[in-house]
Amino acid sequence: MIKIFTSLLFASLALTCVAQDYHFKQYRVEDGLPSDIIKSCTQDSLGYFWIATDDGLVKYDGIKFTTYHEPLHSGYVKGLIHLKSGRLFAYGDLDFLEIKNLGDTVIFHPIILVSRANDSHTLSYPKAIYEDHHGDIWISESQSVVRLHGNYFKRFEFDIANRSPQFLRSFSFFEDRQNNLFATSFQGNVFYFNPSFDQFESKTEKLPFAVEHLSTIDNRLLIGCESGFYESSLPDSGGFHAPKLKLKKPLISFIAPLSKEKYFVATRGTEHFVVDVKQNTVSPIPYLVNSVNHVYVSNDHDIWLSGNDGLILLKENLIHQASDFKSEFIEAITEDPVSGKIFYATSPILYCFDRTKKKNERIINIPNGYFQSLAYSKKGIWGASAFTIYLFKDNKVIRKFDFSSGTLFVVDIFNDSKENLWVAQPGKSFVYMIDSGLKLHQFKIPLGHEGVINLVREGNDGIYVGSTGKNSYLFYKGKTDSAFKNISVPVQFNTHGDFTISGIVFMNDKIWLASSEGLLKFDRQKIERVNLGPAMTGLSVKSVVAYKKNRLLFANVHGLILYDPLKDSYDLFNESNGLLSNTITPRGLFISHDDGVWIGTSKGLSYTDEPLIESQKTPTPRIVDFRADGRKIYLRTGEKIAYGSFIAASVSSITFPETEVIFQYRLTSKDHWKSFNGSTLNLSDLAPIKYAIEIRAKKNGPFAWSDSAPLTFHIDNPFWLQTWFLVGCVFVAGFLIIVSIVLANIRNNKRSRKLELLIDERTNALRISHEELFIRNNELDRFVYSASHDLSAPLKSILGLITVAQMEKPTPAINQYLDLMKRSVLKLDSFIRDIISYSRNARLPVKRVSISFSGLIESVWADHQFTPNVDKIKFQLVNNIHSEFQSDETRLKIIFNNLISNAIKFHRPDHSPFINITANEFPEHFEFKVEDNGMGISPDLKDKIFDMFFRATETVQGSGLGLYILKEALSRLNGTVNVESVLGEGTTFIITLPKEII
Repeated sequence: MIKIFTSLLFASLALTCVAQDYHFKQYRVEDGLPSDIIKSCTQDSLGYFWIATDDGLVKYDGIKFTTYHEPLHSGYVKGLIHLKSGRLFAYGDLDFLEIKNLGDTVIFHPIILVSRANDSHTLSYPKAIYEDHHGDIWISESQSVVRLHGNYFKRFEFDIANRSPQFLRSFSFFEDRQNNLFATSFQGNVFYFNPSFDQFESKTEKLPFAVEHLSTIDNRLLIGCESGFYESSLPDSGGFHAPKLKLKKPLISFIAPLSKEKYFVATRGTEHFVVDVKQNTVSPIPYLVNSVNHVYVSNDHDIWLSGNDGLILLKENLIHQASDFKSEFIEAITEDPVSGKIFYATSPILYCFDRTKKKNERIINIPNGYFQSLAYSKKGIWGASAFTIYLFKDNKVIRKFDFSSGTLFVVDIFNDSKENLWVAQPGKSFVYMIDSGLKLHQFKIPLGHEGVINLVREGNDGIYVGSTGKNSYLFYKGKTDSAFKNISVPVQFNTHGDFTISGIVFMNDKIWLASSEGLLKFDRQKIERVNLGPAMTGLSVKSVVAYKKNRLLFANVHGLILYDPLKDSYDLFNESNGLLSNTITPRGLFISHDDGVWIGTSKGLSYTDEPLIESQKTPTPRIVDFRADGRKIYLRTGEKIAYGSFIAASVSSITFPETEVIFQYRLTSKDHWKSFNGSTLNLSDLAPIKYAIEIRAKKNGPFAWSDSAPLTFHIDNPFWLQTWFLVGCVFVAGFLIIVSIVLANIRNNKRSRKLELLIDERTNALRISHEELFIRNNELDRFVYSASHDLSAPLKSILGLITVAQMEKPTPAINQYLDLMKRSVLKLDSFIRDIISYSRNARLPVKRVSISFSGLIESVWADHQFTPNVDKIKFQLVNNIHSEFQSDETRLKIIFNNLISNAIKFHRPDHSPFINITANEFPEHFEFKVEDNGMGISPDLKDKIFDMFFRATETVQGSGLGLYILKEALSRLNGTVNVESVLGEGTTFIITLPKEII
């Protein structure tokens, strides 16, 4: 029956096995640890982390790792333990000591001697430490246990059958509900400690073989061993019941309670689990960590794994993944509030996410479509895809509206309170409305010059339209009005490029706008940019929604921001909170009917059902290092600091991720809080008084500001205000003044003469060096020019002779040799041309001229007309540049000649080869795309193709200089190049050139 029950239990666990959602961070040697072999970690009473490694004892203050070797006799530190009194002990192969952390000083106090050979007063290779309810300390050794009662030392020996075969584990300890102490050997044999006889007695009950971990929580005994995770109940009468298998996984090394019914189960393998015994679920951690020795759950509920791959932080994510596959660019989100299902779209596909089942369903795939907006109505789900608007009911299309007469996609749809669907299509000066009877209407929008309609939203008093344009960005039509009017007011702050409105929210009698210039507040009288500090103010805001009635959620390049207008403060949520990507899409924010937050990112759909409002305080920061002019100062000593010193205080909140914390300070309680960069507060030019500076911290996410921590120090009076100096000045002032004047004049005269001589000498040397460099550069230019021409002439003669020889109809073998000679000559000729191009790029100054881009490309293409197989390649040029295009024509020819030449060389004749060149214009730059469907580039070679002499293949001739010269030429034009390629499908080079060449 037991076997049947166990099988059923495992079956139920397997059915409910899901991956646990955690933020993962790994600390290793390269981060400052002395070894990747970590045995244990914990926090002391000040919050500092202590880490037992195979190469010393380490303290981590949230900024740096500090390794202590000196207090230890051996670098092999096995573990750490907190006593009930709060004392912290560390133990290792040859050490057993207490750690006393005073903040800026650490004191290590040896408790007992440890040696390789045990005797009546020394330990030998301690494995584990346990404190019983009396306060006695029990220490396990390989074949014995030791009790420390104050200074009293006693060893209890066991037979060889209970000798541990491990370096880390031997005897484990636990107490039952009657406070009886038990020791368990690694082999699973149980021994009861009889205090009356002061000895251990063997029990008939046994635990599973290879016990690595024992701990108790309430009335349960948790057992980790070779065959899995077991649980035993502890009756009130004492003793323990037979263990029951909870998780059949091999080599369980540690079990850490996360709650009363939830455990983190670590193994000696690479897989680790969260087990919920109440819900019968097993959640594997989606990260491989090799051989975990210890698990610590911090005060912040973070999970720290000590293993053979370093120290691992697992932090349960606040935001979770909803879409099945990452790297999906989410275009739009909406909800059916009746069913609670979430609808979201990538460019071609509309999905439905069932929140109850946590499953995704594909509704429709429109290969030539491009979903950009979704909206819910009582009729069904509206979806705008490219030029068509669909109405879906029961996951089927029941109605279509065609807007292909416009030149651009439909970018936004909005369903108002009267079930009218509003449609925004850029490129037109009006918006559409599909009324509740599914009839189409249109309304004129008085757009400004080059205005573009971006979105439509409904306020309490009417319909609003957001647009592009500094003087015409917001339009309004009241409920009884028949036309829209421009309600934009002048923008007083500086703007950059197009002024674009991308989101509208109505809250607290204000209109909040997401814009290209940041988060804006509009009250019909003025428009203001919300000041979010130097890091956030003015960053482009892509999307904004109202949250919890009086807060705003918006997105910028840093991630998701929760803004409280009443407190004028914000919280940041990013990838460290579980967000799939900090890049949130323009229509990527949606609040469901139950205040769930749904976030469309460039890597998929994220969501959170938990409230994003402040839930707890950030831990109070600590001063982990304080220096004056680089000299360490111990604050607790009250030492005065010399006047004029440069103060540097390293601050840590000792919370993680440590990089996701911001700090502020103020000199007095009447001052405003000021932020400082990083974790170091730098102060200078302080007056000679006593300071009690306040410092506070705030962690990204739903965390409030911490309590303030004081930084108290005293700046001493300058020496001229010291008594001894004032008294001395009375007696020697006159003498010192006279002597100082005389000596100063003598010294200044000498320095002036030396300085003049030195300046003349350095000036003459620089002039000679400049002349020599000019001569060498000219000689090098002449050499390259002469050598290239002298080499090209005989090469052309050889080519001519080869051609004549082939006209004489030689034998096939000789003809093959001639072809090989011709390929080698052409390869050398190409190399010489590359050298000339490199020389021109290096020596010629940038010369800006007006250029016809179409003419330039046609000229370059014409140069390749006699290249073999070029007539089989379809060539297309799309020039979208309308303003004057100025650049360096010589370098542009070098750039595009190399790209076209490569596209020809690497084309695939049997795949309808093509070369497409597209030129686009943006406010600040030009963009050129050169696309082909040739051989493509392997992903592991993409980072090397711009290296000098690098050739991706030997099957096509070339010097390996082309792309190197291209990148060098672009650097002279302040341009950039990016490459996108799929092996076997083709390559796209993207060239970006600024309109102004610096």
